[in-house]
Amino acid sequence: MITVTFALSAESSAFRERLRERETRAADGTEIVAGRISGKPIEILHTGVGREIAAARLRHYFDRNRPALLIASGFAGATRSNYRVGDLILASNFSNTDLVSTARRVLREQNVHTGTLFTASTLIDSMNEREDIWHSHEALAVDMETEAIHEVCTKRNIPMLSLRVLSDTPRHPFPLPPEVLFDLARQRVPYFRLLGKLIAQPATIPKLLNFQRQITQARRTLTMALVKLLQSPI
Repeated sequence: MITVTFALSAESSAFRERLRERETRAADGTEIVAGRISGKPIEILHTGVGREIAAARLRHYFDRNRPALLIASGFAGATRSNYRVGDLILASNFSNTDLVSTARRVLREQNVHTGTLFTASTLIDSMNEREDIWHSHEALAVDMETEAIHEVCTKRNIPMLSLRVLSDTPRHPFPLPPEVLFDLARQRVPYFRLLGKLIAQPATIPKLLNFQRQITQARRTLTMALVKLLQSPI
């Protein structure tokens, strides 16, 4: 069995639709979606956003399940302006070397970059923050869970591949402050806060709609890559 993790169901929605024999179960209050791709048994685990919740959910999941490998997937933000929304990132620092080689071969016709992924403790938005991460860590992109997922997988001796898609870049950043788009403490979109911001600043509505299109594009690209990868003899 192969486990694929996403932070949120909004990242996995298109991929879930590609599963055959799909079923859902609850485990310790966390929803697990199971199914098959090309006959391979697949399980989807939503880790939540952030290191602590991701590590806790994954440890609980591993207490009852032992996959042959784990693919840590989802969205990431680019640190450099020369990357585009929809580009794929293979994190060499959080992945099994052989799995990276296989993924690069299978996805060679897609726009894939291999390099360092940085896991942040907060939502990173500004160009200055992204630039600092690039200069300090030479990281191509930033997320909020992969390092914690990698630590848990390493302790459990489970091979891991990190495959992320860029949902935002310095040229195509978040349309609103991160705290308006997502509440880390509550692990959900703060809809009243978001609505209040849109009412106060209606000029941001087109930016939000464009960001939704970015997310749709990124989700579609990531789903295609994951399906292609899982259809191969990985």
